[in-house]
Amino acid sequence: MVVAGGSGFIGSHLCEALLARGHRVLDLDDHSTGRVSNVAHLRDNDRFVLLEGDVTDEDIEGRVAAVIGRNKKDKKTKRSKRTKNKKK
Repeated sequence: MVVAGGSGFIGSHLCEALLARGHRVLDLDDHSTGRVSNVAHLRDNDRFVLLEGDVTDEDIEGRVAAVIGRNKKDKKTKRSKRTKNKKK
């Protein structure tokens, strides 16, 4: 899930709720009104990514795709390591 403005008061609570339900969350925020401190406690969660930017940035689509692609690659790597360990 992408939460635009996820570092704001409402957005940070939405990020928490989505994580509690098992979703992966990408917080896209330019921090013009939101604060990193609102999501600092979420940064250690493997399913949470904070991306500083604005939905109107020209390169935002590529930046979001890069983060999503990196997370998928990390997930596949973790899964293949678990599979290899089980076979031993």
